[in-house]
Amino acid sequence: MKREIWLIMITLLVFAITLLPFTTVSAQQIKLSFATALPEGGSEAIAMKYFKKILEERTKGEIQVNLFLGGVLGKEKSVFEQLTVGEVQMNLGGEIVVTTYAPKLYIFGVPFLFPDRDTIGRLVKGDLGKQMAAEVVKKSNIMVAGYSLRMGRQLITKDRKVFGPEDVKGLKMRLPNIKSWQVAWRRLGAIPTPIPAVEIFHSLQTGVVEAAENPVSPMVAMRQYEVTKYLMLTDHLYSFRAWSLSKRFYDSLKPELQKTLLSSIEEAADYLTSIEKTIDTELLVKAQKAADWQIIIPDREAFKKAVVPAVEEIRKDWAPGLYEKYVKQYVEAVK
Repeated sequence: MKREIWLIMITLLVFAITLLPFTTVSAQQIKLSFATALPEGGSEAIAMKYFKKILEERTKGEIQVNLFLGGVLGKEKSVFEQLTVGEVQMNLGGEIVVTTYAPKLYIFGVPFLFPDRDTIGRLVKGDLGKQMAAEVVKKSNIMVAGYSLRMGRQLITKDRKVFGPEDVKGLKMRLPNIKSWQVAWRRLGAIPTPIPAVEIFHSLQTGVVEAAENPVSPMVAMRQYEVTKYLMLTDHLYSFRAWSLSKRFYDSLKPELQKTLLSSIEEAADYLTSIEKTIDTELLVKAQKAADWQIIIPDREAFKKAVVPAVEEIRKDWAPGLYEKYVKQYVEAVK
């Protein structure tokens, strides 16, 4: 009897030993928490899932990506703090990482000025984008590892039709907490109200603000068509998404994983740029079917002429030479 018990114990011990290599591999799996304030249903969520797929495939599961959508890990600035210390490893957000840590290099906040998103693409993919990334990592320990180009930002209102600049006077309007945006819209006569992205729906619903602006994709993903009546196709601002990466996390990886991670971010960022127009159109159709969103085509040229004087105030905050190199030609084209 004792001999049988010993045999069973030895068998169990041998079985446990054979499992040790697998336990070690599992313990070494690297977790990557990837956060965004944007909810499921938009182009950003699609691109994040694409990134998860290609990175996990290329690292053969050595890096496991966990997605956190809809601001569940906190508002964007809270996530930046977590990125700095490595508690969160990645974030997909808007320009706020640049306006927070490299504000003197941010020249993109004048609405109606830059003609299209290709213009923005040349800037963020060129020397200016590299300068912004270098300044951000120096100030925050956050790497801007990729940029995606967004579709034009549009204006939505609860009950006001907007055809020209005279129609925004006194309009209480949600804007992100970016100084240049607020200066420009205040110049047009609006009343800028800084509210985090995750709170836009509730603020419109309760009347805290009368209007908001964004590309179609996040507006529809956040169901803002349920609490607004008019959609003005202003294309007033072409902006970008920043793929932010914790440098502390990046530095902890072996070189081959660093290379794979950066190439996967670059591919996913370009993928997001490529799908934006299709997704925007599909979601606009969805919103039209789900609600009575009335579409208005405003006078963009009138808006452009009205906002250009704001550039003189806004450029005071820019680094020397940026206005002459990147912006002056567009201002003079309006004048």
